[in-house]
Amino acid sequence: MKMMMMMMMMMIMMIMIDDDDDDDDDDDETVAMMMMSVVVVMMVMILMIIVMMMMIMMMMMRRKQRMKMSQHNNALAIGIDLQRFQFLEFHHQIGA
Repeated sequence: MKMMMMMMMMMIMMIMIDDDDDDDDDDDETVAMMMMSVVVVMMVMILMIIVMMMMIMMMMMRRKQRMKMSQHNNALAIGIDLQRFQFLEFHHQIGA
């Protein structure tokens, strides 16, 4: 985020410096261009932020799902192990 902000500031500074160098006949156009470029940069930044948020949300959801699944599988495995253990113990008692 800080990098993006720095880049934006740099771009604006560059445009400003360009403005000073130019002759003062197309001042309005350059200002309009600067405004447009700033708006475009802002739009792109907002889009990037939204995309990043979406990605993070997706990652979190996947992780949650995976965690749930693993817990479920573990519970099932433990249940099966317990059943098998009880079954073996039962047979052992019958044998004795």
